[in-house]
Amino acid sequence: MSRKLAAVALLLWIGSLCFTGLATYDEQHSLSGAEILAMGWLGPLALNFAWYANVFFLLALAFLLLGTGTVTLLPVLAAFVSLDTFRFDSLPLNEAGASTPIYGIGVGALLWFLAILATLFASAYRASEVGGSTNGVAVRAKRQPTFIAASIALAVLLGGSSFLAVLDRIRANELEAQRLQHVVFKRGSICAVAEPVAAYVLAPQLELQLPDHGNYSPYPFSGPLQLLEWGVPVVRMDSVDYSVARTRTGLQLVATQAREPLPSRLIVARESSGYAERIRLLLASTDGKQVAFDQRWTTDQDRFYCPDYHSFPEPSQQPRKALMQSLGLSTVAPFENIVGIRFPTDVRHTHGVVASIARNATAMSCPEGTGFPAAEDGASPERRRYYVGVRTPFLIGDKAYFPGMDSMRQAACAGGFVYLYGGSESDGRYVLHLEKHSLDDFSRLWTMTVAFPRGANVIRPESTRISRLDEQHEVMEVDLVQGTSGPALTVRARLPDKP
Repeated sequence: MSRKLAAVALLLWIGSLCFTGLATYDEQHSLSGAEILAMGWLGPLALNFAWYANVFFLLALAFLLLGTGTVTLLPVLAAFVSLDTFRFDSLPLNEAGASTPIYGIGVGALLWFLAILATLFASAYRASEVGGSTNGVAVRAKRQPTFIAASIALAVLLGGSSFLAVLDRIRANELEAQRLQHVVFKRGSICAVAEPVAAYVLAPQLELQLPDHGNYSPYPFSGPLQLLEWGVPVVRMDSVDYSVARTRTGLQLVATQAREPLPSRLIVARESSGYAERIRLLLASTDGKQVAFDQRWTTDQDRFYCPDYHSFPEPSQQPRKALMQSLGLSTVAPFENIVGIRFPTDVRHTHGVVASIARNATAMSCPEGTGFPAAEDGASPERRRYYVGVRTPFLIGDKAYFPGMDSMRQAACAGGFVYLYGGSESDGRYVLHLEKHSLDDFSRLWTMTVAFPRGANVIRPESTRISRLDEQHEVMEVDLVQGTSGPALTVRARLPDKP
């Protein structure tokens, strides 16, 4: 009988290698029994020794199958060490210390525990077989302690696993139930809170109210930019309306001072208490008569939100899903490549040729009311008003636009166009960052960087100004001066291809 039970234990152990042993929240990092067997010997680095139960188990199995003496101690040690599995709460990912929490116990782990218990039963029968007694009472007496311990452990394992498996699936919300398909039961608490559902469909123009200063705003609601990319037509924040304008050459971020009330309001709140962090989103009509949803997300002991909350959500993930449904934008394609939010991908990099050192020249400027805010340090009212974590705003009348690159702080206007520019140094070279826009709608016509030849380092990036700019066919000539006037350095460079 002991050999038969040992054979069953071996089959269970082999079967455990084929199934998920420990599951993480990210299925990519879940471990099968075979993977745990291959890497688990490193467990002591994380102060976990559960893997070493395999050593005692395999030794006990060898003795049982070969029929050499009693093996009571080895199965007991295997069972005791295996319990350290429940103390393993996170999976290391790399040498830098990154890790991911363990979500639940898989079928592979359950089969592994059953295999160890099978060796306990086998050892109980072996104790009586080695004694050689034909007296039934004596036989039962020899195997009784181990048999009772194994029976209790089996009842706890199967009963406890079944109870937790059923209870978890009864309480789980929809997404939690999907994750439970890959495990027997979850290590931590089950999320039973349902996802938000739109009670009303509101107008998509909304005011965004963020937490008070000193309490950071949870992403993606740190500002209006992400909402605009999702397709929300107008987002108001701090009395400024942000929108996306469709220009002749693409999409452009625009900001204007708020005037009329907007129909909808999104209130974002955040608070922390111990390990728990709570995010609340309230979307309602401005008059408060219609509440589309009022949802709270709370982190569990593994720092995961209940219900699911994603800082970089896809259209089918929360909180983006509920917000788009409530604003009637579920079928609207999100905006891409908005100038002022994303860096342009069509920047042309070229090398300039110094043509000459010209006579004294004066830096070009723009008409009054057109240009960057005067203060470079962000202290000016204009910059504070429009600053939302993107580029420095460029003002044209009562509108603020945002360049494609954040290295430009100067502007030169000529012929209905504005050239935004700025200088920097790279590898001992002066580099001019240049972007051309139309003045009527700020359409971005091209963006380029011009690397000057070595030896033209008389230019200081922080005080360089353009005094003349001439586009001729595929070549551009730029005169640069130091400060507002002085000797001009003329540089030629190839223009980007026209869109």
